[in-house]
Amino acid sequence: MIAAAAQDRALGNPTFDPDRIIVVDRLGTVDEDAPTLDAVSTPGLRLSDDERAAVEAAVAPHLVEWMAPNAARTFLAAFDPEGGGDLGQVTFVVTLAEPEFGGARATIASELWCGPGCVEGGTVSVERQPDGTWVVTGPDGLQWAS
Repeated sequence: MIAAAAQDRALGNPTFDPDRIIVVDRLGTVDEDAPTLDAVSTPGLRLSDDERAAVEAAVAPHLVEWMAPNAARTFLAAFDPEGGGDLGQVTFVVTLAEPEFGGARATIASELWCGPGCVEGGTVSVERQPDGTWVVTGPDGLQWAS
């Protein structure tokens, strides 16, 4: 289910084909005061080896670089609009939240940093299929972009 949400957020926009996908290795929390996902200052559970493998398979042939929350914070700060950083490539940083379950359905918030001044996020619904896989069934609630 984590993999389905990561694939949807990282590759769901056909406008961009990333050269590099970085995934924060801990689940974040949704900020109640603003529509953002924060794994950088309030990291939660670490993704298991099985979850990591599933994310990597879901976004293949793209390679995933796993990054700890503190490293992600440093990376993002280096490329803020005032920082003047230039990535020289299309780099995505994906942050995922802990799923909220309701039977064979779940919702997962995710956020994608796609460059200076480019952030999108929101919650998606995922549904367990008869074969045990999880499929994104669509957006759920507030979505955000800047």
